[in-house]
Amino acid sequence: MVEPPVKCTNLGCNQSYLASENNDTACHYHLGPVIFHDIKKGYSCCNRVVYDWDEFQQIRGCQVGAHSDQKKDTNFYKSNTVSNAERAIQREETNKVRSIEDFEKEMEEKRRKEAENKKTQEKMPVMKDGLYVCANFGCNKNFSLEENIEGSCHYHSSGPGFHDVKKFWTCCNAEAWDWDDFMKLPTCSIGVHKVKYK
Repeated sequence: MVEPPVKCTNLGCNQSYLASENNDTACHYHLGPVIFHDIKKGYSCCNRVVYDWDEFQQIRGCQVGAHSDQKKDTNFYKSNTVSNAERAIQREETNKVRSIEDFEKEMEEKRRKEAENKKTQEKMPVMKDGLYVCANFGCNKNFSLEENIEGSCHYHSSGPGFHDVKKFWTCCNAEAWDWDDFMKLPTCSIGVHKVKYK
């Protein structure tokens, strides 16, 4: 009786094999996870990324071992864009009327941050043409400490998010597709400049 070939389930192998010929050096595979982002395709285990599907299929495995027919879960690489988007959704859900306990926690956190800021001021600030550089997201302005008053800084309260070719701020609904348009999106917060440190 002829032995039927078995399809290897190791990531990136794509070969059929005979169980009688399987050994510890028969299979070249990837540990993964697989990366599919924008038009990039690849494997995070060996940092190989290509743009063409045929080239992706031909990326040789970075691990050597025996073929396997065990079913495996396929894990996909998650970029920080996904976590930024999830944080933006969570932030929307938390924009509700707060209790006094929540307000007190927030004030305690604010005092803690102010104490941290005092420690941070011991670090070397980034200067440009004799002015401080603002560290707030989306501000990109230089300022002097004397002119740094409430309302002088227009910024975004949290970082940018990027998905495919879409660019957006995770703190508000401002989004754009073109980089120049993204940099010109209106800010959502007003306050004082924050000194950027090296």
